Amino acid sequence: FANLRCYTSRFNNLFKLWGKFSRTLARLWFNIGVIVGLLLMLTSVVILIYALYQELAGDSKEDQVLTPIMPGVNLPWSEVLYYFLTLVVCGIVHEVGHALAAVTEQVRINGFGVFLLFIYPGAFVDLHSDHLTVISPKRQLRIYCAGVWHNVILSLCMFLFLLSLPYLLLPFYTSGH
Repeated sequence: FANLRCYTSRFNNLFKLWGKFSRTLARLWFNIGVIVGLLLMLTSVVILIYALYQELAGDSKEDQVLTPIMPGVNLPWSEVLYYFLTLVVCGIVHEVGHALAAVTEQVRINGFGVFLLFIYPGAFVDLHSDHLTVISPKRQLRIYCAGVWHNVILSLCMFLFLLSLPYLLLPFYTSGH
C-alpha cells in the first residue's frame, strides 16, 4: 500500500568498472570513511543524549537540539519539492557509496533501486548477503560506513559550491552602470 519501487541491475557493470580502480586508493578512501563515520556516530549519540536530557529536564523548546521537519508547519509547502529532491539525491549518493565500497571489497551487487514509501523517497542497494557475511568485520565496516561518508563528501562539495556561487555568477551581473 502506497509503496512504489524501481529495481535494476543495469548499473552493476558501472559499479564493477569502479572495482577495477586502484584497490589501495579505494581502501584508503573507505578507511577514512570508517573514521569519519565512527566519529559522526559518536557525535550523534552525544546529541541524542543531550536532546533526551533537555526533554526530561523540561528545558525551553527554543533551545531544542533536534527539530522534526513537518511540511506546512516548519517547512513551507513551497519548499517541499526541494526537500523531496534533496532526500532523493542524498539517498542515491548514500547507496552508491555502499555499492562502491562493496565492489572494492569484492561483494557481489545484485541490483540498485529507488522507492517511494507514502511520501518518503529513498534508495537501496541489494548486496549478496552470503558474500557480505564471510568477509572480515573491517571490510564490512568499510561497506557500512561508505554511505555516510559519501553523504559527508556530498555535503562538503555542495557547501563549497554554495561559497563559490557568487564568483561563478559574477560574469552574468553588472554593477555600477
